[in-house]
Amino acid sequence: MKQSFSKAIVQTGYGDRNVFEVQHLQVPPPGPREVRIRHTAVGVNFHDIYVRTGLYKILAIPGIPGIEAVGEITEVGSEVPAWRVGQRAAYVDRGYGAYCEERVVAENLLIAPPSILSDQVVATSLLRGLTAAMLLEQVYHVKDDDLCLIHAAAGSTGALLVPWARHLGARVVGTIGQRPLAPETAALCEHVYSYADAHWSEQALAEYGPHFQYICDSVGAPTLEGSLAVAARCGHVALFGQSGGMVEDIPVRALAAKSLSVTRPNVFDYLSDDERRRAMTRSFIVMVERQGLSLPEPVSLPLDKAGEAHKMLEERLTQAPIALIP
Repeated sequence: MKQSFSKAIVQTGYGDRNVFEVQHLQVPPPGPREVRIRHTAVGVNFHDIYVRTGLYKILAIPGIPGIEAVGEITEVGSEVPAWRVGQRAAYVDRGYGAYCEERVVAENLLIAPPSILSDQVVATSLLRGLTAAMLLEQVYHVKDDDLCLIHAAAGSTGALLVPWARHLGARVVGTIGQRPLAPETAALCEHVYSYADAHWSEQALAEYGPHFQYICDSVGAPTLEGSLAVAARCGHVALFGQSGGMVEDIPVRALAAKSLSVTRPNVFDYLSDDERRRAMTRSFIVMVERQGLSLPEPVSLPLDKAGEAHKMLEERLTQAPIALIP
């Protein structure tokens, strides 16, 4: 069999963007339950920045970062009945390895993406879409007239959570940081608070009282105390990110006063369960194809500009998602 080589971004250590090196690595043939896929677009996430800086030391060094991509299958293993050469496929892989031209992927990770979406949009929206499905239909089942608070509603995941929660019948209140809400997202929120204002939770209590049944919090330290304050009796807080700072341990007494529950869901754990992964994937595809869930067009950069892509995210030089093009 002819050897195949792939250009890849290899992370050689933890630190600034100089830890990235462009290398050409041999791609092995797929195993029995694997496929080889040639990438057409690779998503860039804040998670990748945390991995690069060492905040998350979960990538074996040296290693190839990146957790989501889309491309074309170039070879299938002997025990892969459901996929064929030339087929379009996307994936999210908690084992990383997406910052490259071509690689081998386990066939059970593959998702047939919505045909109405471009490769660049798929590569930058799949993880966010599955995260939204997890939060609204797995961690907590949002239902009619639930009062929901969505922090960082202007962020990439928040902008999906708001219309999705509304579609499920919820009343939605949002918070924002420095980034303003897009007009279409703002129109779906009953009220919007700035979590940069130390009194945002007092304002929310004055307007709504402690009646939020469900709170999606990706900010962390600056918002969690306020989230607990505005939560309803027997309410639920899903802390699914800590972009504003790490959360210290939560005392049980802070939950006991209103019988609150707090979870720290990790989308990769939910995706590791076949039944949940299929359900989340179906929900995302239905929201896109039948409910018209709007997904933003990304900025595209060449694969070897991965460091520049990280700079754009870290310094908030763009509000659009970023795709790397091999």
